[in-house]
Amino acid sequence: MPLRRFIGSVAVLAAIAGTALGEPEVLVGSWSTNSIRRYDLAGQYLGDLVPPLGNGLDLPDGMALGSDGLLYVASSDSGQVLRFDPYTGAFHGELASGLAAPGNLNFGPDGALYVCEKNASRVLRTDLSPGSTLQVFASGGGLTQPVGLAWHQGVMYVADFSGRAIRAFDATTGAPLGTPVLDLAMQPLIERITPAGTLLVTSHPTSDVREYDLDTGALLRTIGAGGPISCPVGHLILPDGSMLVASWQNHRLLRYEQATGAYLGQFAAGSGLLLPNDLLLLPDPPAPCRPDLTTGAVAGLPGYGVPNGVVNNDDFFYYLSQFAAGNLAVADMTAGAVPGSPGYGVPNGVLNNDDFFFYLTVFAAGC
Repeated sequence: MPLRRFIGSVAVLAAIAGTALGEPEVLVGSWSTNSIRRYDLAGQYLGDLVPPLGNGLDLPDGMALGSDGLLYVASSDSGQVLRFDPYTGAFHGELASGLAAPGNLNFGPDGALYVCEKNASRVLRTDLSPGSTLQVFASGGGLTQPVGLAWHQGVMYVADFSGRAIRAFDATTGAPLGTPVLDLAMQPLIERITPAGTLLVTSHPTSDVREYDLDTGALLRTIGAGGPISCPVGHLILPDGSMLVASWQNHRLLRYEQATGAYLGQFAAGSGLLLPNDLLLLPDPPAPCRPDLTTGAVAGLPGYGVPNGVVNNDDFFYYLSQFAAGNLAVADMTAGAVPGSPGYGVPNGVLNNDDFFFYLTVFAAGC
């Protein structure tokens, strides 16, 4: 095999191994750069997952991870919901278009995707089954500009930005259930239910994170008021238990202790971070499944040569075809077929029966 092809295949395998051994990351939607940025847990900028205006991304306004392993992003200014690989940034197509400023989106307790359509005063839903589309799930009940979603005990709570309220809807039917929180001092954005069953929501004009009792609507406390926060948007809990807040107007990511509200310092700023919006904690990626090689075994059809998380006969026959064709990038898997021997499971630039029997072994083991 030419040295260049061997080095290329080794580099691909090294990249896969590096990803599998990575750590959780924080994804940040950056409005002014129209990109999705990556940070490690120390706040170090790792580059863009989706570059500026990548695949038409325009004002990223909500991010959510699906059970299909894809990252769903609301592209507010282009009126789209786009899909990406959350670890490589590869584009997986458009879920929807023509929406009236899609904003915060989230997967509900039923596994369906819910999307705030800000300029249409409604929340859309799809179960992502083949052929399904976004349909109106919740509207009315005083809802004017939905920008945040959270669920608790059979109720979907919707942050109404211009209405300065939290509206409640039946989580099964979408029927309006009233306005549990009305606070004219705030304009709510991203919501999160605490372990105690209270609601945390970022507030734009008051530049703080507010905690409310959902039964009484009472404001229990504020976090960050008078501090470095300036118009907060996204917030989440980091693995160390601290709360990360996107401070939109001064282009910073800040850390707080959620229990006490104590300011723990700046997480990240600079390096081109502009108007950070929604935040998402990306879990440690799963280890690659070596026998999973393809979606189907028919050349030319969609998914040919693309892993799909399922190991079946299609993978076996795909491997056979690539082995017969001498495709080292796919079929070269090992230096030897004896477990525990030097080079076992390590490509060596030579394609022979050892590779075939190694694949048989990993195929039988599955994932």
